[in-house]
Amino acid sequence: MKHFQFFIFLLIGIFTMSTFSCDENSPAKVTVFVKADGKYWSNVTVKLYVSIADRNADNPFLEATTGAVAPDKNGAVFINLPPQTYYFKAMFSDGLGKYEGTGELLVNAGDDVSFTLQCSKMPTGNLQVFVRKDLPSGVYMGSVSVYLYKSTADRDAGNHLQVSATSSSNPQTEGAMFTYLTFQTYYLKANFETGGKQYEGLGQVVVPINTTTSYHLVCTEK
Repeated sequence: MKHFQFFIFLLIGIFTMSTFSCDENSPAKVTVFVKADGKYWSNVTVKLYVSIADRNADNPFLEATTGAVAPDKNGAVFINLPPQTYYFKAMFSDGLGKYEGTGELLVNAGDDVSFTLQCSKMPTGNLQVFVRKDLPSGVYMGSVSVYLYKSTADRDAGNHLQVSATSSSNPQTEGAMFTYLTFQTYYLKANFETGGKQYEGLGQVVVPINTTTSYHLVCTEK
């Protein structure tokens, strides 16, 4: 009888240890809601990072999007997460301003938790780029695509942040518009063909907040 009881206790102990071990390694689920200006926002991409360094370099581990409807109930869902601290970022525009928020969350094994990412309106400025041919006082060129980059490395690699075109009818008053830009130096590139010749121009400009900056990008023959 004693041997039988010992055998039962041994099985219970093995089962308990096995269950505990499984719990320790169970994947977690995190649902992220995005909130700004007192309301929840739909169709916002949330990025998940495994370190602050990755977040600073914008090297996400996973991405998910808040629901198109009922964003207070349908957040961005991340599943099969190993236990650790995760870092989050969201950035979006509502047509009138640009919002950004960051946060972090310690996730334990087997968690099924919700997290609200608070976003704030970012101070931004606008940029209007006019394209001139040959000289700073040269002819204004219409229907020219202007590419905006955050760094020279991005420009060299062709990874543009935004693209806009000068007006086809009034290029002297309606340049290529870039809106909701955060304060920093931006890098530009434009090219076009006319008279059987190829033209290209490069430039850089600092965009301050709360104003629209005008910049004349000169393109010369390649």
